[in-house]
Amino acid sequence: MARAVARATTQTGQRRSAQTIPRFASEEEMKKEAVAQLRARIAKQKDIEAGQHISHAEEVAEMWKWVKLSIFVATPVCVLSV
Repeated sequence: MARAVARATTQTGQRRSAQTIPRFASEEEMKKEAVAQLRARIAKQKDIEAGQHISHAEEVAEMWKWVKLSIFVATPVCVLSV
């Protein structure tokens, strides 16, 4: 349930409206250029997403690494501040 909420929040939070401005030409050429720009954007986004996939196990391992690091840093700071 929490994952679904987080996913929905992430998806709606990342929405962007981008306008393409084709060069001044005939209507058909402007449509072709706008479609080409959109296809290029979609291809770039797919490349970005393909390179950033991290498995669940890797995410958990990284989370624990940061938890341990935080404890090792916070404990001496708390002890020294007393």
